[in-house]
Amino acid sequence: ARTLENPRLKRLTEAHQVDFVPIGDFDLWMMELGIACGIGGPEHILRENVGRGVKTLGEQVAKARSDQSVTAATPAVEASRAEAREEIGSKLPQWDLVYRAQAEKDPAKADALFLQAVAIAPNDPEVLGNYANFLADVSKDTERAQEFYDRAVTAAPENALNLGNFALFSRTVQNYDRAQELFERALKADPGDADYLGGYASFLNEIRGDSRAEEFYERANKAKPKHAINLGNYANFLANVKKDNDRAQEFYERA
Repeated sequence: ARTLENPRLKRLTEAHQVDFVPIGDFDLWMMELGIACGIGGPEHILRENVGRGVKTLGEQVAKARSDQSVTAATPAVEASRAEAREEIGSKLPQWDLVYRAQAEKDPAKADALFLQAVAIAPNDPEVLGNYANFLADVSKDTERAQEFYDRAVTAAPENALNLGNFALFSRTVQNYDRAQELFERALKADPGDADYLGGYASFLNEIRGDSRAEEFYERANKAKPKHAINLGNYANFLANVKKDNDRAQEFYERA
């Protein structure tokens, strides 16, 4: 009755067929409504949110460790990375071995260091992924690279970094069906990664001849507007496939 004393609400009820239903505690009512609509109770939602947070944090840690292993372009940044490598290596012996392997100039010695790291942490997806990258890029041992990429994605099926690298490797060795599956899994795990968006766009364009390539080029450029490789590949696509020379020139200049 007090609700209808509000003239605006009174006009609303007269203009539309409105029924007011007493609900008691608003927060409790919203919680029950969520359960009724299939969204789930608060405990379920909290578990989902925590799970997403843990997954995101794990991916950030994996990327940070990968970045630490690369020599920086400037001495100041490299000094900071070297300090971080030393600290991480003192606490995680497998990573001390991985960092030493990546700094080693002799491929045979690097391989031996990687194998020691794998022996310490045989199910660590980051260690396995780094070793797979080494086997693919440095040793050119495609058979063993395949084995360790497989082990890496088995250990962590939603690790976007390993899925994306495995996809790029699979394309290189012309295992195109596997490459497409892995690109799609990588992008499901991390929909905003410009490297894998651009890699998948090029795959769709150059291997599949699939018109969806344009969508993925555009998503890649939106995710990282100054990614020169993606910009250049999109320019090639515009020039060679779309025959849109004006836009192609724009993207060549941006690249």
